Amino acid sequence: MSDYDSDIAAWSEQQARLLRRIAAGEAVNDRIDWSNIIDEVETVGRSERSALRSHIGTVLEHLMKLQASPPASRATAGRTPSTGQGAISTAC
Repeated sequence: MSDYDSDIAAWSEQQARLLRRIAAGEAVNDRIDWSNIIDEVETVGRSERSALRSHIGTVLEHLMKLQASPPASRATAGRTPSTGQGAISTAC
């Protein structure tokens, strides 16, 4: 059983050290766990896309609620569409 199967934190630190050494031009005797590294990179990409979709959905939901709310309730909430746009710009 590899560290990947028993302790992914230790495995990831070891693989990062090995990759940094190789990137620096050092000869390394240990083997890089390419198969699991590839799987992890793909998993991170899918996870980030999923999180982005979720956040975009939340933003759209809030914008629709804001659009549907009466003007008086927008003013009492202290938020206007332009305030929201500024927050979105800051976050990006």
